[in-house]
Amino acid sequence: MTIGCCLGFVILLAALVLFLTIFVKSNEMEPPVFTELAEVQHFDSHELQGVTLSELPPDIVPIKLVIEAKGCNVTLVPDGPPGAVRLSGEYDTANGSFEFLHDASASGQKFSIAYRSHRMMLLNLGSDEMDQAWDRNNLLVHLPLDSAFDIEIIHEGGEVDLDLSGVPVYMLHLESKYSQVNLRNAVKNPLVMKEMTLKHSIGETKLKNLQNYRFDLLNLDFSMGEFRLKANDLFYRSATIDMNVSLGGLILNLPENVEIINRVDSDSGNLFMSEHEFSEKNATVTLEGRVKWGEASVSQ
Repeated sequence: MTIGCCLGFVILLAALVLFLTIFVKSNEMEPPVFTELAEVQHFDSHELQGVTLSELPPDIVPIKLVIEAKGCNVTLVPDGPPGAVRLSGEYDTANGSFEFLHDASASGQKFSIAYRSHRMMLLNLGSDEMDQAWDRNNLLVHLPLDSAFDIEIIHEGGEVDLDLSGVPVYMLHLESKYSQVNLRNAVKNPLVMKEMTLKHSIGETKLKNLQNYRFDLLNLDFSMGEFRLKANDLFYRSATIDMNVSLGGLILNLPENVEIINRVDSDSGNLFMSEHEFSEKNATVTLEGRVKWGEASVSQ
């Protein structure tokens, strides 16, 4: 009986090893095939030529731009042609493909970009082939400066690099994990941003020129990583920052002209505050949220 059980176990183990070998082999990455995406899609937008906006006028409907990408580098730059979004990049057609959807209606326009993987990338994580695929799969989005945007990016694996200098952004939602995220904005946002959300886990986020985004509400949700947000100049207006930090570190640098109102719950985490005495406190930043099993540092 014992010998029969041992023999059955050995046969089962051998069958399992054979199945896993065939399964993994079938999901190995195929040789790369590069495909250029230069000017894949264009669409007309609401042009705002010659107009500098301080608020979003009621007759201007922002374009909704949605990007979903897994295992793909995403870059946004402010050099698109007037009234259009231009796309460029390359990808490995053996392991994935891009999808483009343009939905124009009376209520506005929505442009969706998605990178869909044909392979089970989990089986290739940590391999040289996977790293090479992430390096070669990239999407470059060229944004015009004469159109208002509501931008949503859902990202996993790879890098995200956003340069929104001069782009009228009404709302921004960025959600990423297992990635490196860089954001910058060299000039003041032509619009007052209604809401800005940054969610990131297991990675690193670096944001420069925080004052130029001109947001009413900034939602920060960070875990298991390092996150640095820096204002390189004085704030233009008052705002609320809602932070939720867990199992990670957040460094938030605010300018000297900001009066900080702290309402953060940090009973189960560490919050370090360092305020600077400045004669002209003409903007107020209210800090809300929670620091849980993590660490946040707010300084001026």
